[in-house]
Amino acid sequence: MNKIRGLWRIGSMAFVLAVGTAVILLTAWIPIHIRRIRLCAWPIPFMARLFLRVFRIQFICPEPEKFRQHTGFIFPNHVSFLDIIIFVALLPVRFVSKEEIRHWPFIGWIAQAIGTVFVDRENKAAREQTRQRLAHTVFYPPVVLFPEGRISNRPDQLLPFRFGAFEIAVQHQISILPCVLLYDPVAIMHWYDEPFFRALWRVATAYSPLRVELIALPVITPKPNDDPRQLAVAVHGVMDAIIRHHRQPGDVIQEGL
Repeated sequence: MNKIRGLWRIGSMAFVLAVGTAVILLTAWIPIHIRRIRLCAWPIPFMARLFLRVFRIQFICPEPEKFRQHTGFIFPNHVSFLDIIIFVALLPVRFVSKEEIRHWPFIGWIAQAIGTVFVDRENKAAREQTRQRLAHTVFYPPVVLFPEGRISNRPDQLLPFRFGAFEIAVQHQISILPCVLLYDPVAIMHWYDEPFFRALWRVATAYSPLRVELIALPVITPKPNDDPRQLAVAVHGVMDAIIRHHRQPGDVIQEGL
């Protein structure tokens, strides 16, 4: 039964992905914007929400408008391949992504069409070019960047941040919206050091409903004299506390001495 469920879910979404990709590519050349977002990007939230429904993933976001109205960077923790689906279910955001995704069938084509910023982290010159592009990009829709740079093998562990994006944010006073993704059960939805289809199959064959919560932290508007390293450390500390305790931002502090 689990295999039938998994095959049906994956097959259904493969069809939606193929049709959606065709629509996105066919409309990518049309210079029309709806609510300041390119026309070709708007099928993506529909596809993502359909994925969550088919896979029985309950998505909870207490402050969705905080993301939809934000102009600047969004910095989340990186837990699963589902992270991207969660964000685009809210809004057709853009991403900073590793270079190899550009060449993936369907996913890579969609990423290019919606303005994903690709970075080759092994190439210093390419990294600098990406920094320059980010510094001069239009920040609506917002740009999602995972400051960890990769997914940890431990779902409860927040890896050290790469602070390059914090440098860009400070230098150009670009607002930052830190946020935390909390998955339950995380053991099923976490992307371990494994092939993508193994992680997808584990989610597709899950019997019980799955749950993910997206928690927004206060928006940060850096000042020119802020220290990017200290800013990265401060954001890391707050996000790590929420991940470890599975609480809201206000729940990790209390009154008194």
